[in-house]
Amino acid sequence: MKKLLLLLLLANAGFYAWSRWGYQAEQPEPPHAELAASRVTLLKPEEIPASQAEPASVPSPVSELPASEVAVAEPPASTAVPQQVCMQWTQLDDAGWRSLRPRLQAARLQPVSARSEPFAEKYWVYIPPLGDKTLVEKKVEQLRSLGVTDLSVIEDKGRWDSAISLGIFSSKEAADHHLETLKNQGVKSAQVRPRDPVIKRWTLLFTKLDEAGRDSLKALSAEWPGSRLQVQPCP
Repeated sequence: MKKLLLLLLLANAGFYAWSRWGYQAEQPEPPHAELAASRVTLLKPEEIPASQAEPASVPSPVSELPASEVAVAEPPASTAVPQQVCMQWTQLDDAGWRSLRPRLQAARLQPVSARSEPFAEKYWVYIPPLGDKTLVEKKVEQLRSLGVTDLSVIEDKGRWDSAISLGIFSSKEAADHHLETLKNQGVKSAQVRPRDPVIKRWTLLFTKLDEAGRDSLKALSAEWPGSRLQVQPCP
């Protein structure tokens, strides 16, 4: 009898524990309230409360250095080489070159080349002396038959006696042009030579001149107004 009573008590205690902690009835979810379209209000961005707006991006702090510690890039040092030029001094007569030479040595300005060329104020187109009067007369007739009318026979009992002059010109270019014209007419024995007196004209070439050298040459050239000093490409 006691055992039966004990079993009943244990059964009641087990049922009570199961009903209290072991089983929970599923509770239905409360129904969602339906939204009325007429009550929905759309807010503009500026009407959104500040607490709901997106937080502004905060720039990351930048460490500032004192101006004395900021490295400043310096421009590279100039490596330009001083410009050097070449100059040519022309139309310097023989006497001028002799007096100029010691002046150049004193200024330490030596030309790399100094060349002279014969120069005359007049150039002569002529036929060399024939030596015999009969030959001269025959040559004159031949020239006139070729259409050459500007001629004269030299009769001075000197070096050019019995020569035939065909013209005197102020430049060699003009004399050469006249000689070419005579050749086209059939004259074969005519020549060109400088008319006396013949002098020398010097041409001096200076290279690798700096600014001081150029100024010195310009100052010297002013003392010889008949000459010409000019810059030219270096050889």
